[in-house]
Amino acid sequence: LCDLFRLGHFDGVTTIVKILFDLIRPSRVFFGEKDFQQLKIIEQLIIQNNLSINLIKCPSIRGLNGMSLSSRYSTFSQDQLIKFEQCAKIINFNLLNLKKNLNQKTLDNLENELKNFGISKIEYCEVRDEENLTLSQINEKSRLFIAFYLNKIRVIDNFILY
Repeated sequence: LCDLFRLGHFDGVTTIVKILFDLIRPSRVFFGEKDFQQLKIIEQLIIQNNLSINLIKCPSIRGLNGMSLSSRYSTFSQDQLIKFEQCAKIINFNLLNLKKNLNQKTLDNLENELKNFGISKIEYCEVRDEENLTLSQINEKSRLFIAFYLNKIRVIDNFILY
């Protein structure tokens, strides 16, 4: 999903991570689920290169608003912080509905509410299978993936639906 909007980003990530793995030769690595797509790419890097590394997936640490914590949020102005909190409410309300009944109408409603609130750029808002990141129509082993811009700051997150 992110690669469609950040061409070459994951190529750079895998190149650097592979160099680090070769230099350090870790037996275990810890990656957070906040950037779940990156975690899956690192998982594939380990498998494809037959590396003897145990990938430990670390759950996202979430703020009181339900959003994954990110250092980039520390750059929010007071106005952006207020808008971010409102976006979190919109996402969490729709997330509850998606957990009850996964359907396109709720996904569309989430996007429309964010747009009506003033989020002009939403890169994606999709439910994907967490094993292979294919589109999913069921909650089991699926996550909501979302990326949007709050002014010039890119907000990404994913939410377990089961």
